[in-house]
Amino acid sequence: LFHQAAEQGDALGQSRLGFMYWNGKGDLPKDERRAVELFRQAAEQGDADAQNRLGYMYNQGLGLPRDERRAAELFRQAAEQGDAGGQANLAYMYSRGLGGLPRDERRAAELFHQSAEQGNAVAQTYLGMMYFNGEGVPRSRHKAVEWWYKAAGQGHEDAKKILREVGEQ
Repeated sequence: LFHQAAEQGDALGQSRLGFMYWNGKGDLPKDERRAVELFRQAAEQGDADAQNRLGYMYNQGLGLPRDERRAAELFRQAAEQGDAGGQANLAYMYSRGLGGLPRDERRAAELFHQSAEQGNAVAQTYLGMMYFNGEGVPRSRHKAVEWWYKAAGQGHEDAKKILREVGEQ
């Protein structure tokens, strides 16, 4: 069905089929180049999930040449639509000053917070670190632990490890 939808130009079908090729799911071979092609088609139609995934592929150089600036632009497009993954990825780029973006811990914390509020465990873990270290937000061990517990509750291994390291688990 995803093949049919993608062939008819349906962005959601393209995005879902791209994910299946990316991960080799549903009897499809793992094919990063085909995934890129499908994500690109969906992203051009404004599909936020495809924009985020294509950005990730640019950022990592998966199936195409690595391009942090293009990745940041795609993450921005996805984030502006409220996509939690795009927000988390763009936040990370701001937190490190990657992709031609200035290092901006406040903006990173804002984006991580938006993503974390949507339940993104990676963003919850990073936001916890920002609170723990006072990066872009006031230092708060309490808030850090709170965010780490939310991520750990979703099975995020890094959050669980951090909680053990800081004596909270």
